[in-house]
Amino acid sequence: MISATYSLSDCLSHFCESVNHNPDVAPLLKGWEPNVIILADDSNEAFTLYIRNCKAERFEQGADRAHEHIVEICAKQQVLCGVFSGQQNAASKFLQGELAIFGTDKDQVKLDAIALLVWDV
Repeated sequence: MISATYSLSDCLSHFCESVNHNPDVAPLLKGWEPNVIILADDSNEAFTLYIRNCKAERFEQGADRAHEHIVEICAKQQVLCGVFSGQQNAASKFLQGELAIFGTDKDQVKLDAIALLVWDV
């Protein structure tokens, strides 16, 4: 597990590796290929995570909304790093109002399932 003192970029890199090295995640991602935009509302930092071909293909700095399927995740940078490092439970942060997810119900279920498989939370 990566420390929450790392940058958001470091946390996302670790998350992508964890997703791609967990054999149970690939079937879950079949047919689900959004641009997941991660926005740190306290630092204006933005990243786009590209889910393609049943894996977390890559992430890039900036909010790439040039895709038909967009999911947005917004929170303070510390919360985002905690969630993407597995140190904080995304569902709990969502219920506490510290994390916002903009997408369909299916998108939210997919994200919850990924967190469960990768972080066992």
